[in-house]
Amino acid sequence: MKNFLKENWLTRMSKKCGISKKDLKKIMKRDKLCVYCHKKMILPRKGTKQRNWMTIEHLNDKKPWNIPWAIALCCGSCNSSRRMSFKKWFKTYYCIKSNINAKTVAAPVKAYMRKIARMNPKERAKYVLKNY
Repeated sequence: MKNFLKENWLTRMSKKCGISKKDLKKIMKRDKLCVYCHKKMILPRKGTKQRNWMTIEHLNDKKPWNIPWAIALCCGSCNSSRRMSFKKWFKTYYCIKSNINAKTVAAPVKAYMRKIARMNPKERAKYVLKNY
C-alpha cells in the first residue's frame, strides 16, 4: 500500500510541477524530513493531518517551478506559512517559535540561498530575466 501511495503521489506531483519522477525520487531520498522544521512527513492521504503531509516546496519565489535544485520537500505547516521571501519569512512568529532561520534550515535550502546570494545585482537581474 505504501509503495502505491508513493508512486501515486510521485505521478501527481510530477505532472503538477513539471518535474520528472526521477528527479522527484532523488529529492524524496534526500529530504526525508521537512527542510525547515525537520519533522517527519507522511504521504498525503485522507484521515491524516495536512500539517504533517509531505509537500513540494518551490524555493523560487517566482516561476520557473521545475528546476530540481530549487525544489525541496517540506511539511504542510511550513509550506502553507511560507508565502514570502526567506528574509521576511524568517522574521515571522511561525519561524521564531519553530526556530527556523538561515542557520537551521536543511542543506538544500542553504545551498539555494547561497547560490542566489552570490550573484551580483547584474547577474541576478540576468538570471531573473532568463528564468522568469
